[in-house]
Amino acid sequence: MQRVTVLYSTHHHSPSLAGILQYLEDTFDLSTCTMVGSSAGALLSVLAACNAKPQAALNLAHDLCIRYNVFQRPLGLIGVWGGIVKQWLHELLPADAAQRCSGGHVRIVLTTLPMLRRKVVTEFKVCCSGCILLLLVERYL
Repeated sequence: MQRVTVLYSTHHHSPSLAGILQYLEDTFDLSTCTMVGSSAGALLSVLAACNAKPQAALNLAHDLCIRYNVFQRPLGLIGVWGGIVKQWLHELLPADAAQRCSGGHVRIVLTTLPMLRRKVVTEFKVCCSGCILLLLVERYL
């Protein structure tokens, strides 16, 4: 059996990403694939590894935006994005998400500061994907 690596390399957070994940789930056995991603691609990698359903992820994201009045806020997601994503992941991912993503099954590509070097993370204690950076960024906005 040939091992397939799925590379999610995108910085766009859009519903079309859920469509991409749905297509891949319908076409391939993702349990045998290595998932590699950064930014939104990190989210897709984690969702795929945890067998989260794309439509359920979109529905939950929409519900959280309504719950937090994102569509009525003058600045939209600014200042609340990290907390919403953290809650979204907490509600969406299974309790064993970190174990499912560890061991090389999911590889999240990060850029380290201040030297802007690439780092690949393959072992997880808590599965928050690349979104931990969003939490750090919000503290400085």
